[in-house]
Amino acid sequence: MCSILRLKDKVAIVTASSRGIGRASALLFAKEGAKVVVATRDENAGQEVAKEIKSQGGEAIFVKTDATNAASIQRMVQTTLERYGRIDVLFNNLGYFGTSGTVVDLKEEDWDYMIKVNLKSTYLVSKYVVPEMLKAGKGSIVNMASECAFVGAAGESAYCAAKAGVVLLTKAMALDYAAKGIRVNAVAPSNIETPMFNKYIEGHTDNPQQLRNEVLKMMPMQRFGKPEEIAAVALFLASDEASYITGTTIIADSGFTSQ
Repeated sequence: MCSILRLKDKVAIVTASSRGIGRASALLFAKEGAKVVVATRDENAGQEVAKEIKSQGGEAIFVKTDATNAASIQRMVQTTLERYGRIDVLFNNLGYFGTSGTVVDLKEEDWDYMIKVNLKSTYLVSKYVVPEMLKAGKGSIVNMASECAFVGAAGESAYCAAKAGVVLLTKAMALDYAAKGIRVNAVAPSNIETPMFNKYIEGHTDNPQQLRNEVLKMMPMQRFGKPEEIAAVALFLASDEASYITGTTIIADSGFTSQ
């Protein structure tokens, strides 16, 4: 008996989809029947993701996209419409952590960058995708939050502020469009084995393995998450299985915020 494809014939945009959670999500969405727009700045890696999807029998296009730049986003949306005619799903996956500091230590330009990448990009991509969803009278948006939206992290003032902003932006957007057929939710991961996570660990200590072990001790499941596990949450929220869910953030953190 064949399983039902959860995104069959839907058009899905995944930002920052060249690696990590974005890549895993693009591959999973395609496996579940979506026509995937791989929207990322990294041309070589983005092309590889689209190529991998096609090699597995899926459908995808790569569109070079800077999700912090309005003109670039508008071009991506237009390319998507020209190719597929509509947009059903948006996964606002772009995010960055690594520039640490207290409010005293953090440079203003670093604060601005963290807010731009983690929060403004979510607003900006949505600004140009939502009108197309409104035309169709339906759509599903998934935003990338973080467990740092719910618990403080010493030295991560900008990241915590940005991700908390994503959670409340998600709620506000959900209320704005609930009666218009558009659902807006978020996923909040913690300590996922991605290239960005590994780079953060390596850049914050002379003994990366020791730091990994210290972080691991704080995780109730005693392991780090996998990109595919977060992709599965995003898939659920994007799909019709979550048809009565909007304004919600699902925390996928090994139980960290339950402590």
